[in-house]
Amino acid sequence: EIDPIVVEACRQAMGLSENAGIRIHTNDARIVVTELPANRMYDLIIGDAFNNGPTVPWQVTTVEFHRQIKQHLRPGGVMLTNIVDDYENGGKLLGAYVQTVQKVFPQVRVFCVAPLGPGNGLRNFIIAASDEFPPAADRYMQSLMPGHNNKSFPGSMLQSEHLASLAEKCGHLVLTDDY
Repeated sequence: EIDPIVVEACRQAMGLSENAGIRIHTNDARIVVTELPANRMYDLIIGDAFNNGPTVPWQVTTVEFHRQIKQHLRPGGVMLTNIVDDYENGGKLLGAYVQTVQKVFPQVRVFCVAPLGPGNGLRNFIIAASDEFPPAADRYMQSLMPGHNNKSFPGSMLQSEHLASLAEKCGHLVLTDDY
């Protein structure tokens, strides 16, 4: 998290002490990841720099950045990223981001946190990426197919036809430090 006030607000809202076992870095994500010691490994890395619509700090979207992230994930580790985009009337940012992440991670799942549908506008999407999802996490994600009955998650996992549509919308664009 780049803003220390947000970190403190989250700690207070969740009742977390400073020594709760959660390591939070306060800085630009690209700088933090670049400066991590080579042996620093994580089970989970969360990226949430995409919260004001389809705008993005470019440096955390590229193949090069995701290769750096991957080097710091333990086997079975997961990267989660939040992206806001309009699937129906755009989807170019989401599509390019998914195409990019798929170049680095063999397993990528995309979830819309609300039902997809015409005229829905901007939606929040969660991208989960891993070399290999832990079996329990994989079973849970698979249970979130469209039409599921999990009341605590109104959205669903995007299917192959959705991902193919996103790839078309963005022209199969892969984001790099040079583009």
